[in-house]
Amino acid sequence: MVKYGPKDTRNSASLRRCTMARILLIVTPIQHSTENDTNIPMKRTSKGVRYLVNYIRDCRPPLIPIGTVKALYVYPVKSCKGTSVFSMYCGEMGPVSGEMHDRQFIVVNGKTGLFYTGRQKPRMVLIDCEVHDGLLTMALDGRSVRVNLDEVVKRKEVKTARLFHNERSDGLDCGDDVAAFLSDVLQEPDTRLLMYVKGLYTERGCKTTRTSWNTEVSRRNDKTAFADDAPFMIMSQTSLEKLNEKLSDKVTIERFRPVILVDQSTDWDEDKWLSVHIGDTALQCLKPCFRCVMTTIHPTSGTMDPSVEPLRTLRSFRLAPEGPLRDEHKESPMFGVDAGVITPFLVKGSFMAAAVENYSDPDTVPIEMCLKVASILRNPLYRAFQIINLLESVAAVILIVFVVSRHRRKLPIHKNIEILLTTLFLACLCHAVTYTVAKIYQLQLSFFTENPCHLFLPQAFYIITHTLISYSNHMQVVMVVERIVATVWVDTYEKQCRALGAVLLIILLLLTALETVGSIGDNFAEVLMTNSLMVTDSTASDVTAAFAVIFVICCVTLLINISQYCFNLHRKKR
Repeated sequence: MVKYGPKDTRNSASLRRCTMARILLIVTPIQHSTENDTNIPMKRTSKGVRYLVNYIRDCRPPLIPIGTVKALYVYPVKSCKGTSVFSMYCGEMGPVSGEMHDRQFIVVNGKTGLFYTGRQKPRMVLIDCEVHDGLLTMALDGRSVRVNLDEVVKRKEVKTARLFHNERSDGLDCGDDVAAFLSDVLQEPDTRLLMYVKGLYTERGCKTTRTSWNTEVSRRNDKTAFADDAPFMIMSQTSLEKLNEKLSDKVTIERFRPVILVDQSTDWDEDKWLSVHIGDTALQCLKPCFRCVMTTIHPTSGTMDPSVEPLRTLRSFRLAPEGPLRDEHKESPMFGVDAGVITPFLVKGSFMAAAVENYSDPDTVPIEMCLKVASILRNPLYRAFQIINLLESVAAVILIVFVVSRHRRKLPIHKNIEILLTTLFLACLCHAVTYTVAKIYQLQLSFFTENPCHLFLPQAFYIITHTLISYSNHMQVVMVVERIVATVWVDTYEKQCRALGAVLLIILLLLTALETVGSIGDNFAEVLMTNSLMVTDSTASDVTAAFAVIFVICCVTLLINISQYCFNLHRKKR
């Protein structure tokens, strides 16, 4: 049986040896040692690299596959019916899909400002809500009302909602028509609907403390519009199925109102998540989601379960462990995880990874997922691609050292070309360090997310590194052209090719700009994962074709390096 994780020492140990050897090969040539101190640079370099590697590994937990996105939900009006969406943008204050912002609207008492939810008014969960073309539409039992949001903003009628713990959030009053509709539905006079817009005052959010989880969490203060605890709530379909095994009357996911529903994971695996990564989106898990009587409301009838299910059953086995969490939340059971955004981006049906607390536990990863992922990782072309990529990077650095150190005063190298040579060396070095760090984290799933580095590196650093890598690839082609010209027209090189460096620099900048613009689009992996919505058996065969293309490109690049080395060697002899 195939396991994916630290228990697979054959893969992880060899991987670390390979990456450590690679970074030593790359860094060592730039040290200029004498006959008496030949070992000093290697010792200093290896010690520095080992410190850097250990520091990064200690600071950031590794990522493992946890499943796929099964469904995405947005709830425009707090406590009203949610809408299932195909994709959403994960922003700082919650999910956004089209014109729908999560919990952007709230129902309040017009006199006191106290908010209404399904806890007091269960029929609220039956109200359909939709935002389209600048109009909010609310409907129930054949009756509907529309709110022109542009007019709401123009009126600027600000009112204050009083939430939990007397927290206050301002909102724009949405008018009398929708107020009359809600008053009739909820049988409460003077009911008002408020809309939150950016810039209004709010005290609502999720401020983490040392008691937010059983392990240390980042100190954050995530703001929300009118959501209860955090901008995002993530749940597991497998955990719901496990709960239903204990219930005589099965319940659906609509009772728990998640934003992101995960499939293909193990039951209650969300208790171990520290962060969740979906494509280019990264979410920080802040605390468990503690459940209330909202879970007892039937989503189709709008009535509370007289037997207080599933809350009663959850209390029998999902209470917080003894300690600060239990003291604070008492009889409220845990189900799901509240999260805030680390890296805002678009989320759609895709593969998911997570940093977990107990990565050493082999049972953390579902066996089915391990088998599917391993079938792709064992692809021969994938392994060949890794080897060729390693050789290409090492060859490029050795080549640059050769050109700069041996030919520095013997070749008529234009000053601009010399600057480009130095820049290429730095780009290759940056590429090697980034690649090594990614491999140390065992992020072999790079084809799922374009590049594994952006899962944990700061966004700005990733963009700069990615640009330098593209710069490096184009530089090798440009340098070959320059060397061919210098070899063929050696006698007239100084006279005829003095402006070549500036021309090559302009070409290089244009190529890099095109490469940067092209990288913004979705790569083949995103298309595959979006269409399949999960790692299927057919994905491995689809990825093979893509690996074949990458393999050919890497081989060509390696041949370019070898050819360039031969040209330089020939030039030295002449």
